[in-house]
Formats: sequence, C-alpha cells, structure tokens
Amino acid sequence: TPENGWVTFTENANNRLWSVEGEPGYCPPPGGDYWTEGLTEGHWCVQLEILDGGVDDDDGLVNGTIVDPGGVSVMFNGNTQPVANDDAVTIIVDESVTIEALSNDADPDGDDLRITSATTTFGTAVIAGDTIEYTPPLGFIGEVIVNYGISDGNGGSDLGVITVTIIGNNPPQAVDDTVTIDVDQSVTVNVLANDFDEDGDSIRVVSAQASIGSVSVNPDDTLTFTPPAAFTGNAVVTYIIEDTQGGTSEGRLTITVQPVTVRIENSGGGGGSMNAMLLMLLVFVMTLRRLLAAQRKGVKA
Repeated sequence: TPENGWVTFTENANNRLWSVEGEPGYCPPPGGDYWTEGLTEGHWCVQLEILDGGVDDDDGLVNGTIVDPGGVSVMFNGNTQPVANDDAVTIIVDESVTIEALSNDADPDGDDLRITSATTTFGTAVIAGDTIEYTPPLGFIGEVIVNYGISDGNGGSDLGVITVTIIGNNPPQAVDDTVTIDVDQSVTVNVLANDFDEDGDSIRVVSAQASIGSVSVNPDDTLTFTPPAAFTGNAVVTYIIEDTQGGTSEGRLTITVQPVTVRIENSGGGGGSMNAMLLMLLVFVMTLRRLLAAQRKGVKA
C-alpha cells in the first residue's frame, strides 16, 4: 500500500493464499478444488485468507474489517514473454489423448518452456511432464476447451487454448467370405483378412456359430470349421467382430462341402476285355484236352 510499501505475505494457519490459472478478466469462484495453495507461476488469479488484525491485515486492527494488503508484483528483468499458440485435436468417444501442447509454442529468448497449469470444465486435464493428458466424460461427443499456461522460467508466461473434438466411433466392417472343401475335411479360414475399420482400430473375432457342423475361434482370430461326417452341401458360419472402442459387426463365412469324385480310367480300351476272355477260354480248352487225354490212357490200360 502507499502507506506501508511492499511487504512479504506471511503464510501460517490463519493466513494463506492460493492461485489458479484463470484468464485476463476472469477468475473462477473462490473455494473450489481447482485453486492451488501457494503462488504458481503463470496463474492470473490469487485467493487470500487473512486473519482480522493479523500480520497480513493491512490496518493491523481486530475491527471486523480486513484491509487487502495490495497486489502481486513481478520484477522487470528485460525478459520477453513466451507465446502459447492454440492447439486442436480430434479423438474417438471414450478415448484419452496425450497432447504435446508445447510443440508449437515459442520463446523469443530461446528459454526452455514448461507447462504450469491445465484446466477444463468438462472431463479431466492433467499435466504429464511436457504434455497434457486429457480424458473426456464417458459417452460424451462434442467439443471441449482445455486452457493451459506456460512459463519460460524467467518470469514470462502466457496462456494457450486446446480445442478437443470428440467424435463417435465408426464400427468395423465385416466382409463375407466363401471357401470350398472336400467331404469329411476341416478348414481354417482367416476371416479378418478382408475385414476393416475406418478409424484404424484393431479388430478381433469375439464369437462364431455354425448352421451345421462345428466351428471354433482360434487365438489368432482365425476360424476352424468341421462339417458332420459324410455331409455335402453348404454350411454357413456367422461371426461377430469387435474394434477396440466396442463397435461390432456381423460377417458370414459360407463353406461349400463337395463330394469326392473317384475316376476309373481304362487305358486299354474295349479290346483289353476281349483279349482277357479269349485267354481264359484258351486255358479252359487246354485243360479240358489234358483231362480227356488222361481218361483215354486209363481206358486202354
């Protein structure tokens, strides 16, 4: 004050101070959880708790009136203020994001910058080293503002704004598959080979059901189908895929089970059968002649 000049604020159990980022012309209501005890570099807003008649009451009297000790000063040292440039990111619903807010901020003096505050009225914003981790409320789709402060370590500070756009998840797309096998044969199919997700999310097979026969989901997300014994015809496997955001889609795998055709080839043509019959007839005639000859010899004797 003009009467007492600049003094040091004394902190104790009855005299305390807090600060919060705020912005020029606006400070949040006092008493909220977002106020940080002590003075934080880069914060615009200061909240004081002063004991009536205590060391920080400027009139020093217990009279039911607190006289504000004055303001907060910053020594001028020729430092140039840093510049916090605004940022924008887009994320999927229920997805957190790490924002490199300092990547496009600058300091004319070449000072190292650090993030001093990060606040939002929707979701949570937490400082993690030189980044800000933002988590939206569950199920929220829309636009959120994250305010942050930076410091150059030499008394210079600035405020930046991050616009976070939260969009809905696009479900994966399951494309139908077909395969042909022989009767009594099993088959393993990579049904995900032609399935896709517009958001680039990973997809997996969560279930599969066969119209006939049996099907199993393997650890590598392939499907193994086994038809009933001697079955021929078409079997359909219905399967469900899911992306990392919980979006699902249904696909169909059609398996055609075909009978095995046995082909008997006759390399000798029709003449082969005739030759065999003639040979058998010749053997029969020769055998008969021998028997008759033996009988004649027996009669003469």
